[in-house]
Amino acid sequence: MKSKISAPLSGIKVLDLSRILPGPFATMILSDLGAEVTSVVMPKMVDPLLAFFPEGPSQKFLLDTLYRGKKSVVLNFKKEEGRDLVLKMARSYDVFIEGFRAGSLQKIGLGYKDVAKVNPKIIYCSLSGYGQTGPYKNKASHDINYLAYSGLLSLMAPKEFSAGESPLNPVVERGPASTRGEPTGLVLGSGGKGDSPALNPYMAPRGQPPALLPLPVGDLGGGSLYAAMAIVAALYERARSGKGQYIDAAILDGILTWMIMPVAEYLAKDREIRQSCLLAGRDPFYQVYPTADGRYLAVGAVETAYRDRLLALLGREDLRPLMGDSSRWVELGAELKKIFLTKSLQEWRSLLEKDDVCVSPVLTLQEALANEQLLARGRVRVGSAPAILNPLSFSRSRAQTGRGPGQIGQHTKTVLRGLGLSAKKIKELKTTRVIL
Repeated sequence: MKSKISAPLSGIKVLDLSRILPGPFATMILSDLGAEVTSVVMPKMVDPLLAFFPEGPSQKFLLDTLYRGKKSVVLNFKKEEGRDLVLKMARSYDVFIEGFRAGSLQKIGLGYKDVAKVNPKIIYCSLSGYGQTGPYKNKASHDINYLAYSGLLSLMAPKEFSAGESPLNPVVERGPASTRGEPTGLVLGSGGKGDSPALNPYMAPRGQPPALLPLPVGDLGGGSLYAAMAIVAALYERARSGKGQYIDAAILDGILTWMIMPVAEYLAKDREIRQSCLLAGRDPFYQVYPTADGRYLAVGAVETAYRDRLLALLGREDLRPLMGDSSRWVELGAELKKIFLTKSLQEWRSLLEKDDVCVSPVLTLQEALANEQLLARGRVRVGSAPAILNPLSFSRSRAQTGRGPGQIGQHTKTVLRGLGLSAKKIKELKTTRVIL
């Protein structure tokens, strides 16, 4: 008899007081991994993210994605009765996650110490932009601000620049060590108005702002993923120690850990071309090129073997001497651009996809959702209820992608009845606007 396949986090209960995106996305991951997640939001702060998208398929997709597999409760936990109900719920939960500014929940009696009093084994995660300490802890910010403070935004070249062109200063030399222990030709700026392109090789000139990405990479990568990982790590530690603990997760801190390659370039010892970061336009073999029909190819031929093979397929082996000479990369990029403009995207796919040269078509979003690789791995669901599914596969366990609630607050009464509240009491809470 085959044993029932369970999700990795089956039996774990998560109480989620976060909203907007980073927190709900983190708990979506936990829910996909089998945790029982109950989302609790304030009546007038249901989820501001939904307001940015029109009602209908757009909002339904967000609701079905961020809240999939979760119970949804609307409860005014700023009121004493509402706070007490949250604490009552927390007694039987393993994880508590919130996404407010530093100290906000502590002021209303829902901080870590308050929750730990009723449940010492609780794993309590505060996910915020700047963390619970430091001068920025109460600063209002969004993804673009975290990217800006991390230095990542300054490295994102403007759209106006294509292969072989550069918005950044061409050459930087390391001078002798300064009295501060920093190289005089490569100064670590303060991020203030005193920084100048002459001292910062990555700073774009005035009038040419950095390009923006169409998704909040800091919120998700620097915040949600790290928070989910920290929660799972804390649960594993609790299994050994029997003790709960507090997690202080900051989006800015998370983004900074991504910066290892740019920082490595920044700390390079030798004189080198500083047209841009290696992976942001400086290397002509790691670049996006237009095709004859107005589409684009993404070239990621990092290793020499792929570069040699690509030039052979292009019939331009004469360009090989330029590969190892970074002073001629602008020239090489210009040549590659001319070459790729001679054929349509489909013509290039027919030629280049026969061999491994790390060249891919730049798909539209519609094309990506119908991509054969993603469909083959079951990562996308198409049809009347489209969905982007969990990306993880396990040999014994199984991730789950449950449906989202029909509406925010759908499970309020069910959850309250589970706490032992009578129908009369629930009606009273609605009258006093503790619940909707």
